[in-house]
Formats: sequence, C-alpha cells, structure tokens
Amino acid sequence: MMKKIMLACLLIGASSGTYADDQLERMESVTEELTQLFYEAMLKQVESQGVNISKLKALIPDTKWDAPMREAASCVLNEYKQKIGNNGVDDFLDKIEALVPKLKGANMQDLENMADVQPKGITEAETFAINEACGMDELVQERMINEAFMGELMKQMGGFGG
Repeated sequence: MMKKIMLACLLIGASSGTYADDQLERMESVTEELTQLFYEAMLKQVESQGVNISKLKALIPDTKWDAPMREAASCVLNEYKQKIGNNGVDDFLDKIEALVPKLKGANMQDLENMADVQPKGITEAETFAINEACGMDELVQERMINEAFMGELMKQMGGFGG
C-alpha cells in the first residue's frame, strides 16, 4: 500500500551551481508537500475509523529538510542526472510538481493509486538502489517512524484492532 507513497517521497534530490541548486530546491519543496499530504491522508484514514486525531495532528513529524536530507538528495539527483540528464530531471520534477495539487485532500487510497512517479529512463529497482546508496531511504524512514507520532497512533488505534 505505501510502496508508491514511500517511492514518491524517496524520489525527490543536485550538485553545485545555480541550475543544480534550483533542482534541489524544487525537489525539497515538492517532497515536503508530498510528505505533508501523506500525513494528512493517514490522519483522514484513521479518523474515519473513529480515532480522535487531535493529539496526532500536534505530533506530525516535521517535513522540512535538514542538511543530511539535502546531502542525500544531492546524491540522488547526481545519480539521476548521470542516467537521464538535466532535462530528464527537469521533466521528472515538472511531473511531480503537477501532481501535487491534484493530491490535495487525497486519502490513502488516492495516494496509493497516484500516477506513476518514476523518472522516465530509470527503473523502480534502480530508484530504490540509488536512494539506498545515497542514504535517502534511511533518512525518510527515520522521519516517518517518529516515536511520538507512531506511539500515539498505536495508542489511539489500540481499541480499533490497530
């Protein structure tokens, strides 16, 4: 279920120079938005199961990037550029940026069924390998498995067969 959502979050990273900085900034912005949409959809789903989400809303992990995220994303973008070039990276970012407004207010099923977010010319297996090699997937998982948020989610879901 979460494979495409995690992939979308992971897909998002540049080298030196203004052009590369622009790509990194675009990737950062769209990833932060997608991650926020993911949390909103998750809360919508658990609320539909009768969970009071007021505490969970306050515990949503920060979606803002830090230096390690930027470094990992730069590595990812560099790998993407080697495989598909700057134009391919721009096309990929254009595609993701166009998708974000369509996902506002989405539920988990909508996110799961979202359009293919694979960069053209890079396989899903290559994407996962790049993200792993650059340390991006580990950083994303650390952020998404926030102890306070997940602890409260499990506590709240306990009465619902969690």
